[in-house]
Amino acid sequence: EIVAMRAAGFDRGRIAARVLAAVLLATLAIVVFGETVVPAAETRARVERERARDGQVGIGDGQALWVRDGDRVFRADVLAWDERGELRFGNLRIYALDASFRPVALTTARSARHEPGRWLLERVHELDLETGRASRRIDERAVPSGLDPGVFRALVTRPRLLPIRDIQRIRRYLEATGLDAGAYREAFWRRVVYPLNVVAMVLVGLPLVFRGGRTASALVGVFAGIAVGVAFIVVQRIGIGLAPVVPLPAGIVHALPALVFGAVGFRLISRA
Repeated sequence: EIVAMRAAGFDRGRIAARVLAAVLLATLAIVVFGETVVPAAETRARVERERARDGQVGIGDGQALWVRDGDRVFRADVLAWDERGELRFGNLRIYALDASFRPVALTTARSARHEPGRWLLERVHELDLETGRASRRIDERAVPSGLDPGVFRALVTRPRLLPIRDIQRIRRYLEATGLDAGAYREAFWRRVVYPLNVVAMVLVGLPLVFRGGRTASALVGVFAGIAVGVAFIVVQRIGIGLAPVVPLPAGIVHALPALVFGAVGFRLISRA
């Protein structure tokens, strides 16, 4: 097909431009789908699965998590993984219920962790809804819990699967509370440079197609393509690992492998 197109008068530039246009259109559709449909559907699927098990978990507007734990109802705006791989809850509201399921007290907490048998709340304020009396801030408080911690690990989406708006929201929360937000910064830049990575791989792969004539071995072409793809992934992972220590902006470090491979591919296309 390439030989026929070249014989019909299509030069390498026109062929590459049409390929890139199709790839960019498909990439745009993937990005939009990954930012809108997929995260919401995945989160709702996780919540519905846990709700079907015990009925104690729900989800509200803005993806806030609602959890029933004994005579308390917890609302958490943020669920995030910290630097130790532990699940953190942020911006909590905890409603204490009486025997008639009426809220009688409200507790707010800046952050919390859930351990077997208890919640550990930090920066706690309490308000008696019946008397209106508020307590002073408590740095840390333990609240009994009858929930299995595995429920929450099944609910939380890993950073790489979140939409950019949630990645940024959780990153700001972690930074404000003094926690390591490295995983969410990395997920943000991976999402941003994803279209650039796709274009770079297409550019570096096109020379293999142009050089493959009627006599070229398909097996050699496939092997070369796999080798280039593996090399790109290795270089990209090395760059991501070095990003925290390299004295360059994180965006440049994450985009550098794609820029280098894309430039090499463009140069090879012009000489193919």
